[in-house]
Amino acid sequence: MSKKLFFAVLSCLFIFGCSKSDSTSGIVGNNSNTVEYRIVTGNANNMSLSYNDKDQVTIGGIGLSGWTMSFTTTKKPYTAYLRGIPYNPINAALPITLNLKILVNGSVVVTQDFSGMGNTDGQIQYIIQ
Repeated sequence: MSKKLFFAVLSCLFIFGCSKSDSTSGIVGNNSNTVEYRIVTGNANNMSLSYNDKDQVTIGGIGLSGWTMSFTTTKKPYTAYLRGIPYNPINAALPITLNLKILVNGSVVVTQDFSGMGNTDGQIQYIIQ
């Protein structure tokens, strides 16, 4: 009888021990946010861009249409900033279009369209509280 009791207690401990889980296991943290930047351009051969990285440091670079970047941050408040300057050095008479998007945790929080002849300059930002 004591053997059965021992296995019953051991089974209960195993079952309850395995079913107990920490809500933060496997995730970066409860206070983290995934920020994604998206830039789509039309009629542009080149594009200068800048954005805030996960530490809110502004990074500059060069990209092409369809540029996307994402990261996870725990900073709050966090200012997500995105700027795109597409241009066409070959044909300045073409209309240039620019669409900027900031997504937080998969949802679009800011989107804006810009246009101009030969080039355009657009920027957006969003503050995560």
